[in-house]
Amino acid sequence: EILKDYADQLTYSGRAAQAVPLYRELLSGERRPEEIRAVERGLALALARSGRAEEAVAAWERIVAAAPGDADARSNLREALIASARDLASRDQNARSATLFARAIEL
Repeated sequence: EILKDYADQLTYSGRAAQAVPLYRELLSGERRPEEIRAVERGLALALARSGRAEEAVAAWERIVAAAPGDADARSNLREALIASARDLASRDQNARSATLFARAIEL
């Protein structure tokens, strides 16, 4: 439990990249379902805050798939899609960018 608290604080203190491996370590162990959900959300947020937009999209998609009615997760997925789309657009990957923007609009 203390490792998750530490990872959370790293994420919120601008050191999200350092939190990512900690969340992954937590997911590799035995956890109760509610603990797994909390760690998965922490990982998704850390990925987003560390500039790993495409990985954040994948993480939020897994969370939304497990809980389709979770409005907060859907909102975070939308934000991750937009961040990823903007990143792709900045690298002249316009077709992929447009696809992600369309998905964000659908949400």
